[in-house]
Amino acid sequence: MKISKINLRNLFAKGQKPKQEAFWNWIDSFWHKDEEIEQSSVKGLEDTLANKLDKGVETTLLNSFNDAVSKVNSIIKGEATPTSSPTAWVPGGQDIFEKWEAMTVGTYTNFKDLNNQPIEVIAADLDKKIVFINMTNGVAKKDVKDVPGVIAKKDFDPTNDEDPSTMEAAAKRYDPAVSVLSGFFSGGSEFVDLSNGYSEGYLKNDNTIAGDNKNLTKQNIDIAGYTKLYYKCYPSVIAASLAGTYVAVLGIKTDGTKVVLRESAIIPNNPPYPQTAVEEIIDITGYTKISVSIGNLDISSGQIPLIKLFNTPYQTNAVMEYINKEVGKVSTQIDKPKGPIVLNYINAFSSSNTTVANATFTGGMLNLSGSGSYGLIKQNTLNEDSEMYIIYQENSSSNIIFGLNANNSFSNGDYAHHVTIRYNTSGTNFGKLEIVAGHNMGYSQLSTTANSNYSVGDLLKLGVIRKGLTYTFYVQNLTKGWGLKIEQTCTPTGLPFVAHNTSSPVIVSYSGSTSISEFKHICFAQSIDKAINGDSITFGQSAATEEKRWASQIVGHNLVMGGGADTTASVLSRIQEIIKINPRKVLLMIGGNDILFLVSTSVWQKNLKDIRNALVDAGIEVIHLFPTPRAGASTLITFLKTEPLFARDVKIDTNTPLMNGSTDTLAVIYDSGDHLHPNNAGHAKIAEIINNSI
Repeated sequence: MKISKINLRNLFAKGQKPKQEAFWNWIDSFWHKDEEIEQSSVKGLEDTLANKLDKGVETTLLNSFNDAVSKVNSIIKGEATPTSSPTAWVPGGQDIFEKWEAMTVGTYTNFKDLNNQPIEVIAADLDKKIVFINMTNGVAKKDVKDVPGVIAKKDFDPTNDEDPSTMEAAAKRYDPAVSVLSGFFSGGSEFVDLSNGYSEGYLKNDNTIAGDNKNLTKQNIDIAGYTKLYYKCYPSVIAASLAGTYVAVLGIKTDGTKVVLRESAIIPNNPPYPQTAVEEIIDITGYTKISVSIGNLDISSGQIPLIKLFNTPYQTNAVMEYINKEVGKVSTQIDKPKGPIVLNYINAFSSSNTTVANATFTGGMLNLSGSGSYGLIKQNTLNEDSEMYIIYQENSSSNIIFGLNANNSFSNGDYAHHVTIRYNTSGTNFGKLEIVAGHNMGYSQLSTTANSNYSVGDLLKLGVIRKGLTYTFYVQNLTKGWGLKIEQTCTPTGLPFVAHNTSSPVIVSYSGSTSISEFKHICFAQSIDKAINGDSITFGQSAATEEKRWASQIVGHNLVMGGGADTTASVLSRIQEIIKINPRKVLLMIGGNDILFLVSTSVWQKNLKDIRNALVDAGIEVIHLFPTPRAGASTLITFLKTEPLFARDVKIDTNTPLMNGSTDTLAVIYDSGDHLHPNNAGHAKIAEIINNSI
């Protein structure tokens, strides 16, 4: 009797019991123990046999591995740059998954996220990290991973000598480190609250008050024993025409001298009145009293400021500054010159190293004769830590001048900031040194002392030393053994004269006859971390003091090389000087004046590329700084972002945080008043951005 498995199941489902022979008949009829079972009767057997190994085990496994690698290769695409494009995905098509590695700061225009915004990679993303851009069917996602072994562990185990962040050697430095760090916080943090008790009125720079309700002022606060002022508020405000007359914080010394410690914020004459709150720590060391003013207009009206005195020696970034200082000490011992860098030395003058007019070369000497006779050294220079001198002998009294002849010719030469020195060998000022400066050489300053122990034929050494914004001019009589000098510090605002911009050394005769036997130019700066190159904004125009310039506030052992009205051509002309000084990095903020002076776009773009290539070829890293908000800034920024040559270069956005709604417009709070040059707060903001980025 044949009975199927289905019928058997139905019997059980109905509660009926099949007879025993029904089972045996089924088994004997279909799968007798002596019969072979068909392949189709064994579930999955046919598929297994269809996929059986036709080749050796090793070959089959290797082929499987290669197939897997091939699939991985189709997913991992390699390095992406800001101009790369992922594989296009068509909706409804096959899924596409790709993994790209980003190694360059910038905007990845063709990699867009769920909101259709391009992926941004910033410097912080690449600092000891790996950045991947994962593409899933045309949608990008940035994934930042720490590089293994470079992030310090939270648990400090001095017995672990394997993990680089917790190795035993670090434990040996633990106690000294605690001693150093405790020094940043010692002395207690005693605060005195100055947030209340203000009266209506403007604070003037002579410590008087002008009545008005737009500002609130508190005068003559005794600050004995305190070194810092914490100033968190909407600062006092003033129209641009009154900048410098009305201030936010004024320091008063024992002798009554008054010093502006913080300027008022500039606002328009008419509403709306944009205002920005600030949070600053102001150094009040050396003052006995201060006067403080805050805003009381529109959004600042009724503000609750937080203004305090404190005497703790703690300073923002103090620990990092200490570390950088110690690292700097070590780096000065490594692979850098041990003495001043000789930028140029001439003891045999010729047409190959000097351009002349109404002058001759005789036996290696440069001979000047009469009025309008000059020699211009074939060298361009601009740095704030150098000395240059000539050794000469008058054949007849000539009153030559020697110094720096600026080569900026824009605006009919108004931007040529010449700086020279003369030792008067005859005339009313006989025996005195004289500074001669200005674009028209109209500035003159005589030394207060004189030395007239001079005779025609004496061998003289005439020189100029520049340290920051301070010049030392000197003369030495090598024949009779005496010397005379005059020192003058220039302000960033150009008083009493504007410090020189990119220039060439020059010797000019006004009469008589002179023979020059030697010229030397040296740079004292050694082991430079960052050479900071740019125009008047880098030079620091409109900052109150040298120390308030943004370039002076950059952490590290740096050299400022910025000049008012300088252009890309200016920097390119002195590129060999930068290379000789051999900094580790060059911070470059240049090109704004090219646009201002209507230099051809193709010219300034080529100049920027040539500057970059020359420095990189010399092993110097170039860091591009976006121009601060000014007319034409957007054009320059676009080029820096999109030029393929700069794709791998670090770029720092020093524009966006200072702008007022537009790349080309400087925010009022950072504006010195000319809508171009930043004020003290603007300079501080630029320095903060850069220090946080590198």
